[in-house]
Amino acid sequence: MPELQNNPAFLIWCLSLLILFLKMLLTSIIQGRARVKNNAFSNSEDAAYFSKGAECLPEDLPVVVQANKIWNNDLENIPIYLFLSLAFVLMGASPEAAILYFGIFTLARILHTVFYFMAKQPHRFVMYAIGMIMCLKIAVHTAMLMWFSYIG
Repeated sequence: MPELQNNPAFLIWCLSLLILFLKMLLTSIIQGRARVKNNAFSNSEDAAYFSKGAECLPEDLPVVVQANKIWNNDLENIPIYLFLSLAFVLMGASPEAAILYFGIFTLARILHTVFYFMAKQPHRFVMYAIGMIMCLKIAVHTAMLMWFSYIG
């Protein structure tokens, strides 16, 4: 593993991974804070623990619903990015390409979350599309690296 630790593209990938983790963690914190602040729990054990005697609500708060949708969207998009981008690194990605692709994807996901919480369209869609374009570029670039390593 020392060769990976010395690979700038791998370090950029790790930084992207950590930033995306923190973004998702912040989404969970926003969700949890809204539940506790408003005594709005969907599970009776949560209501009993966090707000002695509070009752469960039949519906979640709007911010909690948004956070759930953000989480679902992240789980549909971030894992495929992580696998594609790791394959790209392992195939010999340049640090410049890694900074460009990983940086744009990571920023697009952060802005996607911000625009989701703000209910801003088409901004949210644009950030989603930019992220998907980066995944497509990573996939094509990885395929090219695979092809050239095979024939070359």
